[in-house]
Amino acid sequence: MGHSDRWDAGPLGGTNYSWQDFESFNAWLLSKNLPPLQGRTLPDLIAEVTATTRVNQWYSWQMEHYVSNIRNLRDSFTHEGKRLLLTAQGMPTMPLSAAPEIDSVVRGTSDDNTWGEAEQDLIFTTGRQMAANALNPTLGMATLNQWQWVSGVLQNFEWHAPMGTTEPAQRRQYDRAFRGALRPDGTYGSMSVYGYNTNGGIGYALNEVDYNQWEQTMIKQSLLFPTAPIGAGVIVSNAKYDKLENALLDCGDGSLFPEMHLVQNAVRRLSYAGLSVSFSGNAALLAGWKNNAALVLLNLQDFSDAEQAAISQMATAGRPLVVFQGQGTPPLSSAMAALFGVTTDGQPADGKTVAQVEGRSVVQKGNCLYVPAELGSMSQEETNSLAPILHPALNQVITFPQGTTGYGFVSNGRNFAVVEDWREEGRMAELRVKASPTASALQAVETNSNLPLQTTKDGNDWVIHLPIRPGDASLVAFKEILP
Repeated sequence: MGHSDRWDAGPLGGTNYSWQDFESFNAWLLSKNLPPLQGRTLPDLIAEVTATTRVNQWYSWQMEHYVSNIRNLRDSFTHEGKRLLLTAQGMPTMPLSAAPEIDSVVRGTSDDNTWGEAEQDLIFTTGRQMAANALNPTLGMATLNQWQWVSGVLQNFEWHAPMGTTEPAQRRQYDRAFRGALRPDGTYGSMSVYGYNTNGGIGYALNEVDYNQWEQTMIKQSLLFPTAPIGAGVIVSNAKYDKLENALLDCGDGSLFPEMHLVQNAVRRLSYAGLSVSFSGNAALLAGWKNNAALVLLNLQDFSDAEQAAISQMATAGRPLVVFQGQGTPPLSSAMAALFGVTTDGQPADGKTVAQVEGRSVVQKGNCLYVPAELGSMSQEETNSLAPILHPALNQVITFPQGTTGYGFVSNGRNFAVVEDWREEGRMAELRVKASPTASALQAVETNSNLPLQTTKDGNDWVIHLPIRPGDASLVAFKEILP
């Protein structure tokens, strides 16, 4: 079934202000032995549930109401021997405890990267979908397969008639095509698992080249399923939202959750700084995931005791860990502060100061790096200045050419790198891959053209000589030759 409003996958707590809602909410408060509503007019009641301690109670009631309604719908269909699936474009974002039951019914959700492109920034918008998968790991998300829709502003008046060119259309598809996510069963896979959809139609100006390239990108995205990352993952915790005093629910774009913006900013800033950000994940899943990929921890101060224990085990095992913590956030626990060589308020302790950001010390202790700022508050220039430190701290295998961004992934034992051109200038570029000590050669193929690429050795790196078309993206397959 298609949802009655295709844009939202459930209730929007900031708009459900009918008298029936307030009566039901008041009854819920009384059933929980909480003080009843005090307002007597609609403006007073709206103010009470949006600007007081009632806010989290309001969202907690919305959550219980939502789960109850979904359960009743599901059971009604089950009684008739049918399975109910609801599809919608919104991304239900909620506490982990409620997500599995909702997501067993609400499937095929997707993120709007057309009209809904965030800040006219493709990578920032991809970060929103990565954030949704991190906050709600049981999401069954589709991916928008919208060819030639290359601008959220310029296309607004072209309803169901996208007009663009081949290269940036390909870049748009590749940016999210092979990003990964941690799954609740401890596996790693694509952040898009429910096929393709489109909300902007098919352009009238497509030519043979466009149709061929569009088909090729779909074939690759369908057959090349990411099974491991070649790059870092951004990790957040939303454990605190299972407590009544913190409850939140957002069935639109997830923007009510501050963690959504943490992930978006991290993906954007780190990507433009030349780092491979391959996946996102929820801190609750780390204990069950067996991989040694580097992790970027975005709200370590909010991690639960169990999540902190998993981080301690990873640090002891030598996992590369980088934490970003903004000023004004709650202090780290003593255990986490000790891991990163800082005090609980982020001042250097037994760690080594390796840089400065926003007037404070960036501290390294072994395989752990502490950055005393949120990526959202840092400028791109400040992030770029830390790239020489972040690149080795995050154990980056790939070094992207100047003027490009990208990420790496493994698909069934084969290595791939997406390389996106943002200089929009045709040229021959050097894509670098860290060489294994025993490898004798590197083979590489540009899969858009299916042509082999020249490779050379430079110090500890393999150099792939990659021809770049303006505004395009390449999918490069590479393999080391080992004895």
